[in-house]
Amino acid sequence: MRKIGAVSEYGSKRDAELWQAYRRAIANSGVVSSETLYEMTASSPASRFWVSERRASEVMGAIIRGISISYMSPTRQEMFREIFSRFIRYRSKFPDSTIYEATFHAVNTPAPKFYLTPKTVKIILCRYRRQKFGK
Repeated sequence: MRKIGAVSEYGSKRDAELWQAYRRAIANSGVVSSETLYEMTASSPASRFWVSERRASEVMGAIIRGISISYMSPTRQEMFREIFSRFIRYRSKFPDSTIYEATFHAVNTPAPKFYLTPKTVKIILCRYRRQKFGK
């Protein structure tokens, strides 16, 4: 489980990519509520799964051992289930690969969405805007 205040090594890249997805949502949607924009942004495709390979490999190992991930939020569960399905496909093609290798491959493939709630998108984007533009 992530520790409170932990800063991800890829956080700034994720935030910049999320900002670009938000700008695309604004450009493509016309006049809609900000909540709708946050939902559109959260469901936008991402260049990768925004979780560290180390954390994802720990979760993949736990799932293989039969440990439930039901303690996670529904959004995180959905993300790890998608990573696990890609993990399994990779390992079926490369049976000698390690858990870490298969997870690394799965995490670094394009993700169908950001796997964030609209509320989290709002928080990240407000922080990003304040840091980047001073607003």
